[in-house]
Order: sequence, then C-alpha cells, then structure tokens
Amino acid sequence: MVAIGSRSDRFVLLSNCDNRRGMRLLVIDDDFLILRSIENVIRARRPDWDVDVFQGPIDIGAKLPANQYDVILSDIKMPLLDGLSVLRQARILSPTTPLVFLTGQRAQYETAALDLGAFAVLDKPIAVDTLLNVLDAAHCSARGPSQS
Repeated sequence: MVAIGSRSDRFVLLSNCDNRRGMRLLVIDDDFLILRSIENVIRARRPDWDVDVFQGPIDIGAKLPANQYDVILSDIKMPLLDGLSVLRQARILSPTTPLVFLTGQRAQYETAALDLGAFAVLDKPIAVDTLLNVLDAAHCSARGPSQS
C-alpha cells in the first residue's frame, strides 16, 4: 500500500516530467539487508542516480546541506533517531526535499508523517516498480513538471 496524503495528483507528475536527469538520493534504514537490497535495485535499475546509503540515523544536519539531495528515502522506526525526527530536521535544513518513508508500521505512522510533510509512506515489503515510481514522482514534485 502507498499513502500519499490528500494530494492524489502527485503521480500525474510522472507524465509531465522528464526524469532523464539523474537523481541524488539519500537512503536511511537500520536494517542492513533492506538497505543493501534497495541500494542494489536502484543501482541496477537507475544507474544514473547517485545513491548514498546509511545504516541507521545519521547527522542529517551535516549531510543535507553538504550534499543537496533530490529525495530522501527513510525507514521510520529506527533506534536513536526515528524517521519523523529526520523529517522534522529535513524540513528545516532543506524544506523542498521530498521525503519518502518505507516502513513496516505504516498504519501507526502514516498520519503523523503526512501531516509533517512526507511525500509518501510506503509499506514494507514493496514492489520494486512501485518504489521506483514513487521516487520518480517525488523527484518530479520537487523539480516541477515544466523542468524537463
């Protein structure tokens, strides 16, 4: 399942946005196997994307300004710094960077995440095509449909 809040037109952007330009993507998850699976899939299916992966919470205050990510993909439930805290910090440091959550507890966190401005909340496990489509849509939403 995918929750994208009340803005159900987000995926329409895919037909109006040329995503041939690569994307800078930050992926955060405390589960090593999930993290590496996502990294491998993205590198295989979207070789033009620049992907940074981090196992568990990071110093987002140092990472975001230094790297200018196009999209952040994060787990929500992690030790020390949860995904909602990552979102709060990202909104301050990089307010236009879309954040997509991938979680095993979507029902528990979905409303809070969307209220804080998350682009989407996705269930684990997720189909690869769905994940890539949502990341493409998040990237397009930040760039706007006219930037092709």
